Amino acid sequence: RSPHLNYRSTGSQSVLLEAALRDLTPAVGGARVPSVEVQSARLRSVKTSVAHSGSWGLSAASALDAHVRCDTELAGGLGDVSFFRNETQAGVTSRLPQGLALHAATACGLLLPLDGRPTCLQDRFYLGGASGSAFIFKGFKHRGLGPMGVCRLRDPEKPKQQLVDTLGGDAMLNSVVAISAPLWLPTSIPGVDVGGRFFAFAGAGSLASAPRTGGLRGLTESLRSGARASIGLGVGMPLAGMGMLEVTYAHPIWAQSSDLQQRWQLGLGLNFTG
Repeated sequence: RSPHLNYRSTGSQSVLLEAALRDLTPAVGGARVPSVEVQSARLRSVKTSVAHSGSWGLSAASALDAHVRCDTELAGGLGDVSFFRNETQAGVTSRLPQGLALHAATACGLLLPLDGRPTCLQDRFYLGGASGSAFIFKGFKHRGLGPMGVCRLRDPEKPKQQLVDTLGGDAMLNSVVAISAPLWLPTSIPGVDVGGRFFAFAGAGSLASAPRTGGLRGLTESLRSGARASIGLGVGMPLAGMGMLEVTYAHPIWAQSSDLQQRWQLGLGLNFTG
């Protein structure tokens, strides 16, 4: 006789119509001059778009939780930007014996300009940092990896640590897998569970600009050549309704010389409890 598995599914969908005047104003009095790429970008644009967002979840008793989210946007019409943008996220948490949990998540995104012009910085994908759902990439600063523009110091006698502008990408891939165990504290009160988790993780991802030639093959090669990866350890404490507050140490094992690395990080991250 086969066992019966109880499960519960959820889902929601929404449609958004948007019209916006968008301005990016580079700092004129900062320690560095913005990169040529930022100065030549479309800093002012008008966007009119229709967007659809859908999410689906599945919970199987106390053994498994899974979710999928898909966001699609089509811009054009009265605005001066025209593009198709899709971002899809998926994740699963499987609870194992002895209080262990296995978590895996992946995200992908694609931004296709429909007017033959370079995409706007506001619409691109970014990776890096300890918080941000699909954009989390531990071991790198917030928006700390991907295509960069080199800045120039206004005063060479006053050096600034960050001399690059993050430019984002038109295509994004990001995946992480982690295994966690209950956090044991020697001063814990008997019978009281603080809900903390100790975990080890490995992540890999890439950002790429849309190639001018080569089509899908060129885009695939750009993602391959721009791949990054990191491994690390962390401790997380649950915050009601906000996931986990995490302290992590990550070691980038694939990185580019222009990346902004950050090994110790504090942020909101993975929810191992489902």
